Amino acid sequence: YLYEVKSYEHLAEVNEQATARLDLIMEQIVREWGVSEDLKAHDQMGWVHVMNNARCSADETVKHELIYC
Repeated sequence: YLYEVKSYEHLAEVNEQATARLDLIMEQIVREWGVSEDLKAHDQMGWVHVMNNARCSADETVKHELIYC
């Protein structure tokens, strides 16, 4: 039982770190790529496409930094 509690605590901590890092990387990518609310207003599908690509890139970075390390 103690092992399960320690594992859960560790996984919760890693999840919290990964979420925070993902948010930070997404902000950086959006800023770097120049994604704006103007794009969202004028080309919603284009905005969704760019944001999905940004999310995939950020996910891969977080996986390599925190999970696969």
